[in-house]
Amino acid sequence: MKNVCIVISFLLVAFGGPAWIPALGFLAASVGYALFWYAIIEFQSKSSRFWTGLVWFALIQLVQLSWFISHPFLYIIILWMLLSLWLGAQFGLLCVLVTKERLRNIRGGLLIASIWTLLEWSRLFVLSGYSWNPVGLALASSTYSLQTGSLAGVFGLSFFVVFTNCLGLRASLHRSKAPIALFALFVALPYLYGLGQLKAYSGEKRNPEQLACVLIQTAFPVEETMAFTSTHSFLDYVKGEWKQILSITKQHIGQKVDLVVFPEIVVPCGVYTYIYTYDEAKDMFLQAYGESAQDKLPPLQPPFACQLLDEGRLVWRVNNLFFAQGVASCLDASVAIGLEDVEDVKGVREHYSAALYLEPKKEFSPSYRPLRYDKRVLVPMGEYIPFTFCQALAAKYGVTGSYTPGGEAKVFNCAGVPIGLSICYEETFGAMMRQSRQKGARVLVNLTNDAWYPHSRLPKQHLEHSRLRTVENGFALIRSCNTGVTTAIDSFGRDIKTLGDQRADFEDISDSIYVTVPIHNYPTLYASFGDRTIVLLSLLFILLFLRPKRAS
Repeated sequence: MKNVCIVISFLLVAFGGPAWIPALGFLAASVGYALFWYAIIEFQSKSSRFWTGLVWFALIQLVQLSWFISHPFLYIIILWMLLSLWLGAQFGLLCVLVTKERLRNIRGGLLIASIWTLLEWSRLFVLSGYSWNPVGLALASSTYSLQTGSLAGVFGLSFFVVFTNCLGLRASLHRSKAPIALFALFVALPYLYGLGQLKAYSGEKRNPEQLACVLIQTAFPVEETMAFTSTHSFLDYVKGEWKQILSITKQHIGQKVDLVVFPEIVVPCGVYTYIYTYDEAKDMFLQAYGESAQDKLPPLQPPFACQLLDEGRLVWRVNNLFFAQGVASCLDASVAIGLEDVEDVKGVREHYSAALYLEPKKEFSPSYRPLRYDKRVLVPMGEYIPFTFCQALAAKYGVTGSYTPGGEAKVFNCAGVPIGLSICYEETFGAMMRQSRQKGARVLVNLTNDAWYPHSRLPKQHLEHSRLRTVENGFALIRSCNTGVTTAIDSFGRDIKTLGDQRADFEDISDSIYVTVPIHNYPTLYASFGDRTIVLLSLLFILLFLRPKRAS
């Protein structure tokens, strides 16, 4: 019986999430952990509970993080296993605390839930931060229970999941009406709260303000994994990427568009490298957009163009900024585009994974620079190399440099609507996205590239993590991804429109969607106080448990 409980609990927790089998999310959140603890609570040895918990949870992480092994470089397998063991060790420590004596009163359950919540929260401060797969994500499987994230964020959901499971285990041990009723109440609470919130706010604005957006999905392969025979062949490849982009966007000529969103680092070679001749760039625009495009192209002046010697004669050459500004002007829309940017800081050249924000304009000064947001959360081993021994390992795979992290959230005005920008898995960090909300953002815009993990579970998991940001902060989310999921989500975490919908080949779609996003915002407790609420509550519950009992 005990072994059956362990197997069932493993299946529920490993697959009971919004990115796997959402229907199992209810069971995972309410009894998934309780079943496992029921099987090991008889272990008298702390080490037995620790090691059993470590192995069980590490195997769950191996499943939930299985997208790691779709990466083209084999060293990722070592990281996948070490990461799973680290998370398993955290859960093993928690299992040491799960005893019958501790669960006889509610304070024991509050202690266990508080310690786990603080362990999950502490992961945000390791290297560049780890935000994947908190246990509270199981409650994001339902639109109703998802709304509970507006109170204390995803870590509040994790607290609730662990505490509810403690109540379930307590009810199984006591087998009396009161503990069973309390457990049933906590199982139902997230869904009742979500139902109330949706009813309270959904009809608040029948005709909210809208932002008309074009979301681009390029489906370009990762050029670092491609073998080019020469610099010429590489540049031809990049030109082909822009031809494809212009072909994708031409269908929106004449539409009312407020914002065009491109993925993260959509093409290589940075912002200001003059790698295209003006004539070939102009021809690409004319072929895609028609003759009227010529009058809308950026001027032949810095920062878009410069004259360079080519076989003894001066030739006008343009850069990626020229193309991005050309799209903005031809579509008469603002553009958010991911590109690599460089900047000299105190004599040192710094590289940034940037999101540039451009507006349709006709006149530019030579000193013009587009607004820019710099990625703040960099991927270890991919965008920065944390340790000396890791630097040597990464060099074997051709990764020798690091980006410089950005310093702050930025909000830009788009057609009268303040938008906050984020890049890639930054959107999985609730506290970071809350900073955009605090600065006045009414919509969150995300630029992503998940192409390093092709045809894996990552795009779906990434999306479900980002969905939580909408209910935490009470604002809508739009995201443009190189390989999906390119979508728009309203402020209650509900899909508005998705490129490819549920098609199996959504990653391979090179296209765009036109979507009008309702700008419906509402106040949330999380937007006001962030993670402080659940962190302080967890510390308080731990202190209450440790408080000496009064002598009778």
